[in-house]
Formats: sequence, C-alpha cells, structure tokens
Amino acid sequence: MARNPQEWNRIKRAKRCARCARGFVEGEQYASLLFFRDADYVREDYCAPCRSALVAEGPDSAADAVSIWRGRFRPEPPKEKAEPIARNTVERLLRKYLDSREPAHVNFTHILALMLERKRKLLPRDRVVEPGTGRRLVVYESPADGETLLVEDPGLGVPQAREVQRQVRELLDIEGVE
Repeated sequence: MARNPQEWNRIKRAKRCARCARGFVEGEQYASLLFFRDADYVREDYCAPCRSALVAEGPDSAADAVSIWRGRFRPEPPKEKAEPIARNTVERLLRKYLDSREPAHVNFTHILALMLERKRKLLPRDRVVEPGTGRRLVVYESPADGETLLVEDPGLGVPQAREVQRQVRELLDIEGVE
C-alpha cells in the first residue's frame, strides 16, 4: 500500500528488532534501514547482533536501503491523559458558588468539591457539624496555597448525586472548558 507523500516523514521507530523480534531496551544501540519497496517507504530497525549478522551475510542484504543510520533506543514518553474538564474551570465555579451563599448552589458546590478532591486539588481535613444550624460541613484545604474551604455536605443519595452530576456537567459545558 502506497503512503501518502505527507506521511513519508512519519514512520515510527520499531519497539523490537525486525529480525529476532526481541524488544529494545532503553539506551540500547540499534541500526535503522530505510527501504523504498512497492512505491512505499519501509523502515526496519535491528538490534546490534542482528545488524552484524546482516553485514556478515554480505552487502546484498542491505544494498537496496535508501538510508542507514544508528541510534540509541528511547521509549516513547507516556502520553498525557487529556483532562475531560479543566480543573481551573471547576475551581472557578466552586469559588463562585461558595461566594454566592445561595441555598440552591449547595449541591453544585458539593459535587464540584468532590471533583477537585478526586484530582487531589482539595484535601479533606475534617467533617464538622455547624453549631446552631446543624449543617454538615467538609473542611477542605488547598495544597497549592493552604487556603481552607468549608463546603456543605447536603447528604445526597445516589440518584440525587447522579442528577446533580449531570447538571454540573451541563454547567461546565455552558461555562466552557478552558
């Protein structure tokens, strides 16, 4: 199958030897041969012993290579997992709803705080019952700046929590992910 000309510069290095199929280890020297076969570029990577065996077999084994080079194997860095929701948006909304002190926002603030707790952007330090009102509060601390946040725990059941999570997702979509 012929490659699109724009793809010719994107042939990935192999993770294992083309001859013995042994996986390369970090720092190991390898040899790469680039061939043009059937209107397509093909890259083959070899460990040092297999490259030596190719050379011993004679010049014809690599004679049709377009390019030959050596390198040291470095594994690809792990891909960073994309955040489905930007944390700074969640933090901004949490602070906005905490400052509003509206009873209607209690469920939202609780779910937003739980989202940040899961990402370790808020650390739960204590649970207290507010004297006089009986409200249950979760005492959170921000590890970034040491700020303390008091978030009311509305005691949501599972069906209620799912509904509030859905509403929070809609709210985050409206606010826009930064």
